[in-house]
Amino acid sequence: MDNKNEKLFFSVWRNKFLLNEIQRHHRLYIENKIIRIYKSMDQLRYHPHRRYATEIIIDVNEPLHALHSLKELDLPMFNQEILDIQTFPHSIKSLFLNNFNQVIKPNVLPPSITNLVLTSYNHPPSDGVFPESVTSLRMNNFNHPLSNSLAKLHSLKTLYLQEFNQVIKPNELPSITNLSLSHYNHPLSDEISIETCLTPSIETLKLLGFNQVIKPNVLPPSITNLVLTAYNHPLEPHVIPPNVKKLHLTSYNCNLGKHLFPNTLQHLVISNHSKELLEHDLPSSITELHFDSNIGYSFNPIRFQTNSIPPSVKKLILPDNHSQPLQVGTIPNSVVDLELPIIYSHPLQVGTIPNSVTYLTLPLLSSPLQVGLLPESLTKLTFSKGFDQPIDPATIPQSVTQILLPRYYRYPIPNSLLNIIKT
Repeated sequence: MDNKNEKLFFSVWRNKFLLNEIQRHHRLYIENKIIRIYKSMDQLRYHPHRRYATEIIIDVNEPLHALHSLKELDLPMFNQEILDIQTFPHSIKSLFLNNFNQVIKPNVLPPSITNLVLTSYNHPPSDGVFPESVTSLRMNNFNHPLSNSLAKLHSLKTLYLQEFNQVIKPNELPSITNLSLSHYNHPLSDEISIETCLTPSIETLKLLGFNQVIKPNVLPPSITNLVLTAYNHPLEPHVIPPNVKKLHLTSYNCNLGKHLFPNTLQHLVISNHSKELLEHDLPSSITELHFDSNIGYSFNPIRFQTNSIPPSVKKLILPDNHSQPLQVGTIPNSVVDLELPIIYSHPLQVGTIPNSVTYLTLPLLSSPLQVGLLPESLTKLTFSKGFDQPIDPATIPQSVTQILLPRYYRYPIPNSLLNIIKT
């Protein structure tokens, strides 16, 4: 701040009247930044400080009035026809219409909108319905053929369609980068994937209900984040695109093996897999590995071979209800953040937890901790919900700076641990 501006600032600041005005307006802005209308639009119409609002949540189904200079508008109950472009203020950036299911005429939504959420909307779209300014579009109930209604949205980058399950024809989507389809389950082919729904620009693809066979080299190589929630067909080499860094296979219970995953893979979530995991089944590029499980998993759990978990893994989450004993050496020395199975009925052997671990979540232990079980590298220790054993300070390494206990832990806390325990 130069001398001239500094003098001006302090001359204003020392003026009590101006100072009080600045503080009053600042207080009114903080108090009225978000206004919620839940009785009638009269609340907004006669609100003395509505001009301070940047977000108004209208929870009534009445004609809209007194909207101005808003950047975000949330209308949970609004379900009236949008008559003209003056219905909403042109300052709106984000518009949330949760209950709205009226036909939208072309060019009635403000051209300022970038984030549009139409939760209940389910009408065949036409050109001009969605503003060309939209970068993110979410339609939960929409399930009609797309025609070319979205193709002209050149700014659109993120598209979320929950109920949508229509065949996507060539050139019906623009060059989006993030696509989430919850119920889409039509076969993919070279033509469909590259030229239509899975455009070459896509980086994040979430197919939550998709369970059709994917052939090699069908998914675009631009994908770096891939979620296949329902997919359960044997993988072949090059089915997973070569640049994928994050992969979720949450129903997959088929083969694993060499060359099925690219060497770019860093984060893998795999659920309900009940086969034997062999050495080299997973690439050594993985740094975060999460094994999940469902109710029936405990009857046929995954079986870990020695060295089957890659030595590159730094964060490891094991299945919640894993019933197989963990042998010493199963968890590699690279792991820094470790979450052991919550339901685990076997005694933990000294050496099971490697000396590299600094963050540890323990299972529901059936017996007190042994001295020497926890490594001296440990700094943060979390006991799972339901933990019900007394803690002997001798079992806690001197390196530990924080212990998290369940809220209803019933045993007395040793005095030497009081400063590092949180509940």
